[in-house]
Amino acid sequence: MQMNQRISFSLKTLSFTLESLCLLALACLLLWFPRQTSFGVSQGLRLCFSSVIGAVLPFLVVSKLFILRGLHRHPLLRRSLFTTRLLQLPGACAAVFPFSMIGGYPVGASMAAQLAKEGQISERQAQQLMLFCFGPGPSFLISAVGAGMLHSRKAGMVLYGAVVGGAALTGLFTRCLYRTDKTMKGKPESDPSRLSFAAALNNAAGESIQATLLICGFVALFSSALQLLSAFRLPQQLQLFAAAALEVTNACSLLSPHVSLPVLAAVTVWGGCCTHC
Repeated sequence: MQMNQRISFSLKTLSFTLESLCLLALACLLLWFPRQTSFGVSQGLRLCFSSVIGAVLPFLVVSKLFILRGLHRHPLLRRSLFTTRLLQLPGACAAVFPFSMIGGYPVGASMAAQLAKEGQISERQAQQLMLFCFGPGPSFLISAVGAGMLHSRKAGMVLYGAVVGGAALTGLFTRCLYRTDKTMKGKPESDPSRLSFAAALNNAAGESIQATLLICGFVALFSSALQLLSAFRLPQQLQLFAAAALEVTNACSLLSPHVSLPVLAAVTVWGGCCTHC
């Protein structure tokens, strides 16, 4: 018993020491390269003001309003064969997939969280949704990546079709992973909306603005990390890999001249650590 306690104490001490050293080293890097880090933050914030806020905030508000007003309980949605038969999920989830494919990365997570919060779905069902209700929206892929970076709107449409098709196939596969989860079927169809339109709009806007600010903060943070890495003059392939691993917008900008469409589709679906945060 004492031996196990000693081992546990030594592991915790080692973990604490390594984490402290890593954070201290990072603080030293930030002080040593202040221009790169500050430029990365400002570049990330410019990106947020130019594209991220406009693409994310309206869809977050609309998707939350859709749930808060109880529109997901409509009988037509509850009888969706794709959701109830193929995905084996409650009918209340029917709107999550199309909203997430149109609104982009955070919308699916926002709707799944709202449904779980209201008790419409279980935690495992929310986890199942998050395996495939995740990806870039058409405004990013077709306009920003296709027309802007690849100079081809058709290439952007191909990328978007691949993302949606891949997400749908992933959703079909998830029924094999979660087919034993029968814990919740959702609330009755006649369950009325608990909020007036004004109250629902107020809640949806407030929560969406907070979420958008959090998203912008992460974009600025990871943009700063990429600028910090560029100060080390890493080989080009390593820089491209770091961009793909960290932040999707910079990754697409750097990778688009060098990689094929399938690789670019994989990078956008991954989204980077910034998107996952």
